[in-house]
Amino acid sequence: MWIGIPVTALFLVAVSNAVNLTDGLDGLAGGLSFLTFCGIAYLGYLSNNSTVLLLTVPFLGGVLGFLRYNTYPARIFMGDGGSQLLGFIMGVLAILLTNSTSGPFNPALSLFLLGLPFLDTLGVAGRRLAEGRSPFIGDRKHVHHKLMTAGLSHYEAVTAIYAIQAGMVGLAYLLRWQSDTLIVPVYLILAGTVLALFIAAGHGLIPTPAPQNARVRSDRWLSDLFSGPWLRDLPTRFLGAVVPLFLIASVFLPAHVPDDVGYVSIALFGIVLLGLALLPRLAPYFVRGGLYMGSTFLLYVSDASWMQAISPVPMTYHILFGAMAVMVLLSMRFDSQSRFQTTPLDYLMVCLALVFPFLPEVSIDTSAFGLFAAKLIVLFFSFELLLHAFSDRVKQLGLLSLWVLFGLGIRMWL
Repeated sequence: MWIGIPVTALFLVAVSNAVNLTDGLDGLAGGLSFLTFCGIAYLGYLSNNSTVLLLTVPFLGGVLGFLRYNTYPARIFMGDGGSQLLGFIMGVLAILLTNSTSGPFNPALSLFLLGLPFLDTLGVAGRRLAEGRSPFIGDRKHVHHKLMTAGLSHYEAVTAIYAIQAGMVGLAYLLRWQSDTLIVPVYLILAGTVLALFIAAGHGLIPTPAPQNARVRSDRWLSDLFSGPWLRDLPTRFLGAVVPLFLIASVFLPAHVPDDVGYVSIALFGIVLLGLALLPRLAPYFVRGGLYMGSTFLLYVSDASWMQAISPVPMTYHILFGAMAVMVLLSMRFDSQSRFQTTPLDYLMVCLALVFPFLPEVSIDTSAFGLFAAKLIVLFFSFELLLHAFSDRVKQLGLLSLWVLFGLGIRMWL
């Protein structure tokens, strides 16, 4: 006890400050905390630790709502109070989860759950000590600063750090049943590697990339290929033709439309119709609402029918969605007008939607939700791209949303 109490207090102070030190880019501290909370919540679910779940889930919702406005360019900021609160709660939850008296997990597992913030703080402090400086004097040598110095943009740096944090949380899951004899050496190897990289970068052993205008590009032909007009226009034109045809045809597919879906669709049909007729200035918002809700209902009631069709049809269905996903990505990447930009939060949500339903201990019925969510994400991004690319055709897209909602209402009685 006389050792455990001061070590626990030191641990909580260290974690609180570690998260605070990562709050150097928009959305970074919140996204890292969100990934850690996800890992803690899932391990708490596996161990039937209701206390951890009840404390974690509200923070998951709060951080996710906050990230919506904290992703670059941020409109709100958490400040030291927010980042230190997140760090403190992460430390408390890690202790509750790995407490040997209440759960099966090893306390050393919390090092992986806390992930990059802890390693970053360790690396920065070690580099400062190696240089003969105080570890408490601030500088711009954290991992996010180094990534941006290496030439990554704000989005790319945050996304790369998200990926590293997700990998460390994944290691916590893979090592969840292991003992100290494996967990501690793996972490020490990882921490030693990070510390060595920080020290090497501090002594100039890792070269800084040359400025973009000084680099010799041997792939000019590839750059010219990607900058061609066909790659900028083809994806949008493909989506503009395929997405409406897919929605129109899908209305005829469901074998049965539940009453609740049908009645809600009829109500939404009336709302969208009145909005388009009476409030033309707000037409894009009514169109969005109709497309989002209508496509969700339509995909929900027609997915099973697609899968039960004759053998070539399901394969064609998946290939179609795959092609739409590729075109969405190409349009976002090569659109010269930058009509719709993705953010690290988008990638984070796509990753969670695809990964979580397939985790062990999640029911087979729930795993189908992963594919359903992935298809909805593709459709939603497609709608946003079309609304930006064809802003002069809002009425046509409004008619499409009305068709989907009205069709679902009619199919309820057929």
